[in-house]
Amino acid sequence: MQTAKNSQATRAAPAASAARSKWQQGPFAFTAVKSVDEFEANTHGPRMRLEVTERPSGSMEQSLHLAELKLTLASEAPPAEPTVTVSRRRPKQSADASGRDSFDLEVLISKRNYSSTLQARKRSATSVSTLLDELDQSTSRQRSSSADTTVGDASLVASLVENAARTYGTSPSTLVDAVVRVAPPELGAACVQILAC
Repeated sequence: MQTAKNSQATRAAPAASAARSKWQQGPFAFTAVKSVDEFEANTHGPRMRLEVTERPSGSMEQSLHLAELKLTLASEAPPAEPTVTVSRRRPKQSADASGRDSFDLEVLISKRNYSSTLQARKRSATSVSTLLDELDQSTSRQRSSSADTTVGDASLVASLVENAARTYGTSPSTLVDAVVRVAPPELGAACVQILAC
C-alpha cells in the first residue's frame, strides 16, 4: 500500500500493468492483480483510496473510495462497454466477526455504455474543464451511435459529492478537480462526467 501526501505530484496508474511483464519471466512468476493507492488531503478528512484490479480475461475494475462515496468503473474485455456505478457506504447495524465496523453499499446510479471513458484513456488532461470539453465531444458522437442506459438518481450523487466536499472543507468542483489530478485517466473522466456538480 502506498500513501501520497502531495496528490498533485502523484499520478495513480495501474502499476500492475507495468510490472506484469517483469514478474512473468521464468517457470515461476507472480502476476499483479490489484494495486491500491491512498491519498491524504492537505486539509482534513479521511484518506481517499484508488484501487485498480486487473483480471486475466482482460477486464479491469477501477474504484474510487472518497468519504461515503464509492465510484466504480468496470471495463469488460472489448468490445463490451464499460459500466460506471456510484454507491454510498452505509454502516451495518453490527460489527463483523472480527469486531471491526463493516459497511453495506447502496447503489445510487449505474451507467452503462460508457464509451467516452475509453477515449479518455489516450489523454492525460489535467483540469476538469479540459476533460469536460473532451467528454462533451465524445458524448455527442456516442449519442448518434448507441443508446446510453442510466439507472438511478443523479441528485443523490450530487448531494453525496456536496457532503464529501464539506468533509474535506472544500467545494464540490475543487474536490472533483483534485480527484481527477491523481486518478487514472479513465476513472478521472468518469468522475468528471458522473460527479461534477
